[in-house]
Amino acid sequence: VGRFYFKNKKFKAAARRFRGILDHYPSYPDKDRVYLRLGEALVRSGNDVEGASYLNRVIEDYPGSPSASDAKTALAKSESRRKKSERKTKRSVEPPPETDTEPLSSSRL
Repeated sequence: VGRFYFKNKKFKAAARRFRGILDHYPSYPDKDRVYLRLGEALVRSGNDVEGASYLNRVIEDYPGSPSASDAKTALAKSESRRKKSERKTKRSVEPPPETDTEPLSSSRL
């Protein structure tokens, strides 16, 4: 069910389902995949910090797995999106450049 929500870009719903697997099935055999998908869903839903913690967990706890490689890729994409967003935000909050023109005085009107 989590994969269905993820595929349909319902990332918060996907994250809830992946957490449910971890909560209800602590011995789930493919935990690395669940952590990966949970991390990706959290990042895609805007929760970068928590998502990154799950992605890093995959890299640290399952270093030789294909999931670790996918987690590294997901982290790199997340970082790229974050930097791009920061640049956009920075541009939108910068004050307009100052001009060299003096305000018109009433005597010049």
